[in-house]
Amino acid sequence: MAGLFLVVGDDGNLIDSRVSLVEEDGIRGLAFESGGGKSGDTRPPRNPEYAQGLELVLSRMKNLGVIKLRAYLASSNARELWPALDRRALKVEGEVAISLQNQEPTNLRLALGNAMAQFKAKPTKKSGNNTKRVLLYAELTDAQWESVVFGKSAHEPGALAQERFTPIPDGITAEHLAGAMRDLDQGVPHLFGPSTSYDVFSNGKAYPPKAVVGIGAAAILGFQLRPSDFGGGEETRCFQILRSNGFQVFPKQKPSDYPDEIAVTTASIDDSQSYFEGAGKQVVVNRYERDPAARKAAIKHYGAVCQVCGLDFMKTYGEIGKGFIHVHHVKSLASIGKTYKVDPVQDLRPVCPNCHAMLHKGVSEPREIDELKAIINKMSTK
Repeated sequence: MAGLFLVVGDDGNLIDSRVSLVEEDGIRGLAFESGGGKSGDTRPPRNPEYAQGLELVLSRMKNLGVIKLRAYLASSNARELWPALDRRALKVEGEVAISLQNQEPTNLRLALGNAMAQFKAKPTKKSGNNTKRVLLYAELTDAQWESVVFGKSAHEPGALAQERFTPIPDGITAEHLAGAMRDLDQGVPHLFGPSTSYDVFSNGKAYPPKAVVGIGAAAILGFQLRPSDFGGGEETRCFQILRSNGFQVFPKQKPSDYPDEIAVTTASIDDSQSYFEGAGKQVVVNRYERDPAARKAAIKHYGAVCQVCGLDFMKTYGEIGKGFIHVHHVKSLASIGKTYKVDPVQDLRPVCPNCHAMLHKGVSEPREIDELKAIINKMSTK
């Protein structure tokens, strides 16, 4: 049960109350998305049947024999204001372990709402929202949580696929995505972790694709999406939105693929250098040589073959050498300005690590490719 779902009523009809089975703050439970909407807002309200859905879920938990449950505020604002999970615990009748068997679902739902309203961002505020995003925890299996959400339809073939939907809205623009990247640069709170398999690039800097889309969606929805709301990867709507808006998404390079090069993520030319060890010489590698998009384009044009000595790692080492190559930036860093944009074909050349080291060895600015070729040819005739 991965993704965002609507609660299904006992009559089989959908209730506009969205939930997801998540693992957050070290516990696995059912997250109820916040409900409400601002007065005068032209957008439709969020989860207008929040109360009905929560009440039905509590009733089903009670029928499953759950004696006690715990409930925690789980909104991004609550996490920022009260990072510790215990600080966000909702209390009913002064207890964190909330009794299900001794209360009617309607009364319990109202009590939880009152507990939510006690959490206020501003102490002077009269009362807080009583339909916040809340995480319910009980000792239930995933299959039992599914029966809590879907009722009788939980065991019907294809039930999960029928009830699941993609919450990424239409209309996300390049400006929205660029704004999300600025938010990430500025440390705006969100629930996304570092990307594990892919990066999306802007101005030479890498960002986690799901975070960019999830944060960018707030420009339309009024709130950020969460990691459990949608998927990432090839052929997903997330990647389609990024690419259709002109952003490049590439798989991450594993450190073991290029053990003698160090990845660079900074966007500034002045501090965008790292080092690799080649032929016993430490050599500067600027960020243009590590930009995955530029690197890929250069290798596509020239092939994964050293442009100095002609070494093809695949032909020499077999499968383990397939695709292995360094990329050399032929332009002097001193000759380019901050508005410079790398041209992968004109400015980059695939080279082997040894030739890469020799291009830089003993000089403040790298040697020309043809100069090093001439040295090799001269030495081969001796």
